[in-house]
Amino acid sequence: MHIAIEGLDGVGKTQTAKLLAKQYNFTFIEKPLHYLTDTDGMENYLRMMKYINKEMDDDFKALYYGLGNLYLSKISKGTNVVTDRHLCSTYFWNHTANNHILFDYLVQTAGLPDLTVILFADAEVRRQRMLERSASDTDLVEKVFPNNQYKKMIEFVKNYGANFVIIDNSDKTLNETVQEIAKIAGLKYVEIF
Repeated sequence: MHIAIEGLDGVGKTQTAKLLAKQYNFTFIEKPLHYLTDTDGMENYLRMMKYINKEMDDDFKALYYGLGNLYLSKISKGTNVVTDRHLCSTYFWNHTANNHILFDYLVQTAGLPDLTVILFADAEVRRQRMLERSASDTDLVEKVFPNNQYKKMIEFVKNYGANFVIIDNSDKTLNETVQEIAKIAGLKYVEIF
């Protein structure tokens, strides 16, 4: 089973994905291309990502991040994985009116998760969470706070027929969010010793 955790910055994607993976004995995967570029950590991948985000156009970025999702589909076959983002986020950041065919190809080749969870939290809640994480968080400069930005993620999951759910975690603890996802996915708690 593949569960992808999506949402805007500050909503708690990474923490949710990690805790879900830990509690239900799934493999947590974040930025799958780093498995090709780094043997320990993500230093090379993050350097490449910074360059690509600054220098390349949306078509290139869509293909680059989409390649990570294609690679993920190959390395995770037959295993239970939770990913911090997937094609929904690639679409959110890089889809344009002229590159729809790229996303058709990526969905066809990389596939869709068994469950896409779009975490929603009100803009002020997300901003506050980011401030608590780090007052110097570079994402605070990106101005990704307006709630209406979720429309593009919802457009992706609806257009491609993804199995998805939207969970408002504005007033939920991390554990409550994870338990709600587990219930929706029909997961049974695994005791790990």
